[in-house]
Amino acid sequence: MTKTVNIYATNDIHSNFENYAAIASVLKNASRDNDLIVDSGDFHDFKSVLVSATDGLGSMKLLQDTETDCMAIGNNEFFGPEGALQKMIGSGLPMLSCNLFYGNGGQIADLKHSMIFKRNGVRLLVIGISPIFRDFVDENGKLHRNGVFAKMMNLSMSEPYEPIRNELKKNKDKYDMAIVLSHAGIKWDRLIAERVDGIDLICGGHSHTVMKEREIIHNTSIIQSGCYGDYYTKISCVFDDQNHFESLSSQLMIRPDKKDEDFETLLQIETERAEKKFGETLYSIDHSLSFDPLHECEAMDVLCDIMYKNYDCDFAMMHNGILNTGIQRDVSAMSLLLAAPSPLNPTVVPWSGRQILDAAKASLDPSFCKKDGMGPGFRGTVIGTLSFSYNVEVRRAPFTVLLDGKEIDPEQIYQTVSDDYMQRGTGYTMLKVNGDDCIYYPEYIRDVLFMHLKDRNALVKSGKRRIAG
Repeated sequence: MTKTVNIYATNDIHSNFENYAAIASVLKNASRDNDLIVDSGDFHDFKSVLVSATDGLGSMKLLQDTETDCMAIGNNEFFGPEGALQKMIGSGLPMLSCNLFYGNGGQIADLKHSMIFKRNGVRLLVIGISPIFRDFVDENGKLHRNGVFAKMMNLSMSEPYEPIRNELKKNKDKYDMAIVLSHAGIKWDRLIAERVDGIDLICGGHSHTVMKEREIIHNTSIIQSGCYGDYYTKISCVFDDQNHFESLSSQLMIRPDKKDEDFETLLQIETERAEKKFGETLYSIDHSLSFDPLHECEAMDVLCDIMYKNYDCDFAMMHNGILNTGIQRDVSAMSLLLAAPSPLNPTVVPWSGRQILDAAKASLDPSFCKKDGMGPGFRGTVIGTLSFSYNVEVRRAPFTVLLDGKEIDPEQIYQTVSDDYMQRGTGYTMLKVNGDDCIYYPEYIRDVLFMHLKDRNALVKSGKRRIAG
């Protein structure tokens, strides 16, 4: 006689809680005796007022409302302010990662590497892994500093193979099925399936891969449910009467139309509470700053002037897509989050004059600036035109870019303060450079605005136009 355990898996919700409210209508009808509910990370996104205002605790309540059994820690779980991750780990809902540590290699308090759940008499070992942001040496011997962002948050990640093997070995004879909740992305999931024996199922995330059918590598099934709550996956696992794992099948499910009413009520209550907290005025500036993603505007001029003044550079150059709205006269945490939701960092980049000229010329083309700005860390819509600090002038006809009154030299290298989105060449592909020679700063762009908007000199200089003709 066989028995079945159903696993409901979500990943990369990214604070799209209204979509998750529809999935909640399914999850809340699952059997607590026979089913397991898991999330593979990036449930939270600090672009959300609910998440940011509560350090993730408000959104953890949403997971608890669906009686989610555990979740892996994704990168967006640790993109919050200092201490937020630790608060979420202590919220009562198990957060798992066996390859995430403090920057010095120390264990994170109360963080579980794995857990065993019993469903329908079957013991399920669930192991969590987080994305691997680390330095590595390529085939040409060049060092790539991909671990810089983890280091800025005082975190480190190891390769997942040995930590997973350790959890399997530590729990030998204590489980009937081994599951990995992975927020490492589909490429790493495939490598894990190839290199680590004894894993029955990998529920993945991070790469936002829509997998209509499971992928099988060395008897390990891999599933992933896209992103943003558009889908979830139902996995049915079959065991014999001795609890030996026999087989599984998976279905990628489109979220239903009907939303769970109790979940929506909780979401509304928690959101209103967060908005009240984040809506309080912190200070006021002389006047509101207008915004336009496709043209020079006061909000972007002020941002560029602030960046130029506060970082060691030759000038500042930012894409307007970094902002979503103008900046209100009464500055609050909410207004800054709505204006600059992207978790992007100030970055000093060594761009050549040729790269700067090519980018500036492209930024004068409205059709180019309207392109989708989708990319890592980006929470806006379009790429936007480029804006500059007050010591730069861009002339349309004949096309010229002046820095401190002198034409940009195509062969010269300029230390330019921007953000890591631009450094990666997202949208403005001509600006892509290896990150090894860049200087990254831990604060987000909205933090820069909060710290320096009170500088009256920045507001005064924003009146100087930078784009002529």
